[in-house]
Amino acid sequence: MDNEKKDNLDNNKALGLKIIIGIAIIIVIAVILILVMRSGSDDSASTNSPQTTQNQTTPDQSQAPTSDQTNDQDATPTEDNDEINTNEDDQMPTTTDDSSPEVDTSLPVTEAETTPNDESPETTQDDSTDEPVVSQQGRYIDFNQADFDNTDQKRWLFFYASWCPKCRALDQDINSNLANIPSDVVIYKVNFDTANSLKRTYGVTVQTTVIAVNDEDEQTGKIVGGSNASLQDLIDELN
Repeated sequence: MDNEKKDNLDNNKALGLKIIIGIAIIIVIAVILILVMRSGSDDSASTNSPQTTQNQTTPDQSQAPTSDQTNDQDATPTEDNDEINTNEDDQMPTTTDDSSPEVDTSLPVTEAETTPNDESPETTQDDSTDEPVVSQQGRYIDFNQADFDNTDQKRWLFFYASWCPKCRALDQDINSNLANIPSDVVIYKVNFDTANSLKRTYGVTVQTTVIAVNDEDEQTGKIVGGSNASLQDLIDELN
């Protein structure tokens, strides 16, 4: 009887060890699967960002004119000029007798037509030189260097990433409350994945970061939005 009890205890211990080993193996496999899924999502996010830049560069190449097209365009006017010259040569003998009255009538017509054309470009150039972008209401737009350099509003840089849930939440809140943006503020939506120069300039290392910039392009305020960040948080902190 004692031997049977010992055998039963040994069998129970063996079963217990097998169960523990099985559970440990399942846990290890689950951890490996989680790591593989995370690495796969990171790779997909990193491969999506350069595709946008490649797609943007291709249209420029397709729009460039070829050398054959420019040669054709240069060649066509010469043929028309030759035809015009030949027609004028043919008409010269027929107009020799009545040339004096035609010259007298044509002079005032050409002067009247040329004077307004000479004055028009001067007025348009004076109106378009170095005028700031004036806005009567707050704005939320994609980052544009020309607008950033010329606006008279306060400038906030929102470093946004499409793959970031916090960024998407803050972006949605701003779009839902556009009327609440202060009239003297413009919020620029900056692509976190591609705006490397701006990130270096203002020391941005985390998406959902919002930077306030003064007229000298110097940083005057900074806020890193959390999971519940809102437009009102930005106004309270930066305005």
